[in-house]
Amino acid sequence: MKKTLYLFLTISLVFTSCKKEEGCTDSIAINYNIDAEEDDGSCNYSLVGGAWITTSVEEDVSMTATMMGIPIYDTSYTNIQTDSLEPYKLKFNSNGSADSYLADGSLEETVSWSQNGDQITITDSDTSFTLTILSLDADNSTLSMSLSETDIEEGVTFTFNLQQKLNFTRERNGFQSSNLNQRIGHINWFNNKKRINKIKNTLNKKK
Repeated sequence: MKKTLYLFLTISLVFTSCKKEEGCTDSIAINYNIDAEEDDGSCNYSLVGGAWITTSVEEDVSMTATMMGIPIYDTSYTNIQTDSLEPYKLKFNSNGSADSYLADGSLEETVSWSQNGDQITITDSDTSFTLTILSLDADNSTLSMSLSETDIEEGVTFTFNLQQKLNFTRERNGFQSSNLNQRIGHINWFNNKKRINKIKNTLNKKK
């Protein structure tokens, strides 16, 4: 009887010691388990970790023009851009700063960011806007933003509405730029005037 009990305990101990600890084995995940030997599919991810390369930008744009309250122009278009993208690369840091990189790898600007649920707020000294996280996983993310602006030219009131989706892929080895001449605290890639002029130019081409 004692031999049987001893054998049972020995076998149980062997199986227990051989069992691998399960958990999240992806070091970029927010719930990474350094002791886990086998991934159990429980990994959760945030924007922090590596850097995000913009792969495409989808835009839905509408514009109306009125004079003395009378509609004189109404148009809209959809555009998917896959080159000359802004921002080229974004890196969200755990200290609340975010870096925007140019295509040549140089650091363009550094701003601050915060998150509340699926809402991301990016802020500099004179601009603040909100992005919504539509999807986010280990390798890809999609953020959306909205812009509504009114501009008056020669008595004509133009109203612009922009719905934009930015699609990213994660570069796990996000780098630190050695460029010391970056602009701090001015969001160049989200410049309302620049975007409005771009919309106008696009609409002029479609006429």
